[in-house]
Amino acid sequence: MLDIDVGSQTAYALRDLEPGVLYYICLRSKPNEVSLSGFWGPWSETVIIVPPMSSDKISLLCFTSDLRKVICEWKRDTENPDVQHALFYKQIDLVWQRCGVWNKSQNGSSLHNWKNHQDESLHTCAFRPENDSKIYVIVNITTASHLVLTYIKEPFLLQHIVRSEPLKVRKMEVFGSSLHLEWEPPLLELSGHMMYEIRYREENETEWKTLQIQHRAHSEILDLRMGTTYSLQIRTKPNGEKFQGLWSTWTDNMQVTVPARTDNKQVTVPANTVALHHHPYFRYRQISYIFIYKDRTQTWKDGSFGEEVFSQPQP
Repeated sequence: MLDIDVGSQTAYALRDLEPGVLYYICLRSKPNEVSLSGFWGPWSETVIIVPPMSSDKISLLCFTSDLRKVICEWKRDTENPDVQHALFYKQIDLVWQRCGVWNKSQNGSSLHNWKNHQDESLHTCAFRPENDSKIYVIVNITTASHLVLTYIKEPFLLQHIVRSEPLKVRKMEVFGSSLHLEWEPPLLELSGHMMYEIRYREENETEWKTLQIQHRAHSEILDLRMGTTYSLQIRTKPNGEKFQGLWSTWTDNMQVTVPARTDNKQVTVPANTVALHHHPYFRYRQISYIFIYKDRTQTWKDGSFGEEVFSQPQP
């Protein structure tokens, strides 16, 4: 027990308290021995306080997928179903407001089709910020004994908590051993500020190969092995320049089969007709390439592999 003499003050700040630790506080008073003399009075009723804790302890996650509303989710205490949860948020010069429970049919759309949002062990709520200033969030959990536990999240900006919905793949086309993959950008405002990650593996394999796409593109060509079936998925997150945030969930698993080669015709193209010839990356390198071409019937046909050694262009 620690006794603190606060003199004639009517307010006092207790400092350096440990987060999450229960503290029992009570007060008493006596005359100041200047104008009056006397004895200490009885102690007041005990007040129990718990200093605020980091929101990491309840796995609080706040994100936006449309740059308008903020969705927050955190762990539900399955061992103590009688506890009450409430999330509060505020912005600079505004009062604290309670976050409403998210209605999955709100605005005619579901929260997201992510599996973790179907998890009954999570609390979920959503709110719309009123301006572009920092957002402050706390979660109060009231126990059955009426003890209030507070969890604090570091303030954040809306454009720093972007987590887009899973991508929609628009096209998958196989040309020879190449797969042309094309997808829709997650949101128009984000389209030029995202990076992408593609992972793929052969059928019956367990290890994924991962390709990260840093440039601003909505398509990619993968060089795959012919006569093989692949599983692949794609996800996205902000590239950190204007927007920041988290990876989206992976798309549903997609399968594609690259047919075995049946056309043995050789197609040879002089190096000086290949556009890559003048790119510095390909100088002094031996590369293999495959060509897709159309015949008179305008039908795509598959040419075979050729090889060229690109050399330094002469001035």
